[in-house]
Amino acid sequence: MASSRGGLSVESSSSSSPSLLRAPSRTVTLGRIQPQAPTYRTVFCNDRDANLPVRFKGNSISTTKYNVFTFLPKGLFEQFRRIANIYFLGISCLSMTPISPVNPITNVAPLTMVLLVSLIKEAFEDW
Repeated sequence: MASSRGGLSVESSSSSSPSLLRAPSRTVTLGRIQPQAPTYRTVFCNDRDANLPVRFKGNSISTTKYNVFTFLPKGLFEQFRRIANIYFLGISCLSMTPISPVNPITNVAPLTMVLLVSLIKEAFEDW
């Protein structure tokens, strides 16, 4: 029986023709896991138990800029890319000379506080 709707024809048959029969599968099923050929791999979506024996590589993505070992060097490098921090570091170094009329703590303390607050902010944002 054939019907036509909007230019589409749909055929339905009560008896199944030989061309519509599925050929028997030659894959061996071991529970829910099928053996895999070396040229391809099968990944079962949302099924950790089926993917566990195959041991696929993880696909986690890390967008952090720092880790425990590189936080201080990279963080200080990022802070001293700003020209103002380099300027105040130079002034602090000059204030440590014996010919300086001011106490070095008056220049080192503000620079240290600015760097400390900036590094804490960077650590919080990266975490």
